[in-house]
Amino acid sequence: MSFYDDVRLTPFMSKSDEINTFYLCSEGYSVIKNLEIPKTVTSIKEYRFLGLVGLKSVTIPDNVTSIERGSFGYCPDLETVSFGDKITTIDGFSDCPKLSRIQWGKKVETVNYYAFHGHNISSLVLPEGIKSIGAAAFSSNQLTSVVIPNSVVEIQDAAFYSDNLASVTSFIKNPESTSWEPNYCPFSDNTLYNATLYVPKGTKSKYKAAKGWKDFVWIEEFDATDIESIQDIHHESSLFSINGTRIPKMKRGINIIKMSDGTTKKVLVK
Repeated sequence: MSFYDDVRLTPFMSKSDEINTFYLCSEGYSVIKNLEIPKTVTSIKEYRFLGLVGLKSVTIPDNVTSIERGSFGYCPDLETVSFGDKITTIDGFSDCPKLSRIQWGKKVETVNYYAFHGHNISSLVLPEGIKSIGAAAFSSNQLTSVVIPNSVVEIQDAAFYSDNLASVTSFIKNPESTSWEPNYCPFSDNTLYNATLYVPKGTKSKYKAAKGWKDFVWIEEFDATDIESIQDIHHESSLFSINGTRIPKMKRGINIIKMSDGTTKKVLVK
C-alpha cells in the first residue's frame, strides 16, 4: 500500500517551458506541517509530496521499506526528517533548502544519488551500516564537517561536494577497498587542498597510498578509543579545544566533541 492510497491529496499540474511535473499537496496547500506517515503504509511512491509548501517535519515509521525518487523533493519549508528502522535505501529528498536535521534508521545501507542535494546541512554524521553514497547525494549543502563510518565501501562522484568543508573524519580502516568512480571525486578541489582528513590511528600510510584519499593534502590521525561507536557523534555536535574555545575543525592534541544531549567525548589528534 502506498501513502497516496491513504491520504486525501489535491493533485494539480505545474507546467513550464522545460518541465511538466505532477504535484500532490494537502487541502489548503499548507495544512500539513508535521507529517507522521501512518503505520499501514509500506511504501511512498515517487513525487507524492513534491513541492509541498508548509511541511516542516516528516516522520517515517518502521513499517515503511521503500521511498521512491522525488517523494519529498522541493519542499521549501522542510527542516527535519526521521527514518524508521526498516528502510535500507533512501531517496527522494533533494532540493529542500531548509532541511538541516536527519534522524537515521538502524538499517540504512544506501543513500541514492541526489537524495539530499541542495539542503542546509552543515555537520553530517553518517551512521554505521551505510555502505554506498550515491553521486551528489549531499552536494550543494552548507557542509563544514563530514563523518564517514567504517561500513562505507562506495562513494560516488560529488557525493560531498562543498567548498566549505573544513574537516572529513573517516573511520574506514581499509581505505584501499573503498570504491571511487574512475576519474571522478566525491570532494571538491577546495576540500582536497584545504580541509583536513582525519583517519584512524595507524592508517595514515594506507590513506596516502589509496586511490582518491591520497589526493587530500592534509591527513592526520586520531585516536577514537573514547568513542564507542559512530552513532555517538550527532550532527548537532560542536567542536571545542581543550581550553573550551569553539573550533571549526579538529586540531592536533585533545579535542572535545559536545553532543546534542550535553555529553562530551574526547578525541586525540596526533
